[in-house]
Order: sequence, then structure tokens, then C-alpha cells
Amino acid sequence: LALYPANSDAEADANWAEIYGAVFFNYPHDCLNRLMTGKEPVYEYRFSKHNGRLGCWHSGEMVYAFGSIPEGSKLYDQEDRNLSAIMHTYWLNFAKTGNPNGEGLPVFDTGLETLLDFASTVELINNPYREFYDILDQMQGFEGEIEND
Repeated sequence: LALYPANSDAEADANWAEIYGAVFFNYPHDCLNRLMTGKEPVYEYRFSKHNGRLGCWHSGEMVYAFGSIPEGSKLYDQEDRNLSAIMHTYWLNFAKTGNPNGEGLPVFDTGLETLLDFASTVELINNPYREFYDILDQMQGFEGEIEND
């Protein structure tokens, strides 16, 4: 509750959505990323682009990442198409070289403390879930450390 305080039902609903996403999608990926750290570069991102009608949801970034926003679709605007071009470039770079970074793109770092946020802007941010992950680690008995043997 200290991490996700709520003064209204709307805030509680928004917090529940954040907690649910962190527990069932983000945290398991973070555990895998920590297991791979030191073995392979690990790139972690968050897709938080809200486009008005569709919002953001699990796998909602795929149409952006694969550059497959339908040409005539009115569900997407120019901001969405620009984001799609950027994301598609990261994905192509990664497929070609194993590194998503490229000229003219914000740096996609491999650190676990940061992630690249794909929203109306693309920027490297501090991982907003790190403190919550530490609590989940404690609940799992990981004592803040996942072995990567």
C-alpha cells in the first residue's frame, strides 16, 4: 500500500492494473532478464503508448514493433505511425545484429535499473517497478538475488 496508495476508487483501479501487470507479465520477465545478465545482453522495455481508443495492453505493441499499422486505419494517428517507425527500426536492428541500437535512436541500455519506454516519446527511464520487484523477491524467498548459474 505504501507503493500504491489510493485516495479514490479510480486510483485504486489504476493501481490494481499496475500491480496485476507487474505480477503477471513484468516480474516474470524481469526474473528471466536477471538470470541472463552476464550471459547475454538483456534489453527491457515498456510499452505505455495510449492512443485514445485502444490504450495499451499486453501485446498491443506488436502492431507498432512490426510496422503493421493498417494504412487507412483511423484508430492510429501520425504520432502512432512515428512510434511504429522507431520501434520497427529497433526490432530490425536487433534481428540483424543482436543489438537494437542504431543511429538517431535513443540508446536502449542493457541495465536492469532502466528500461526503454515506448510512449508518445521514446526515452530511457528508471524501472518504475524495481521497488515492487524487490518486495516480490522477498515474498518468493529470493532475498533480493536471483542466481544466474
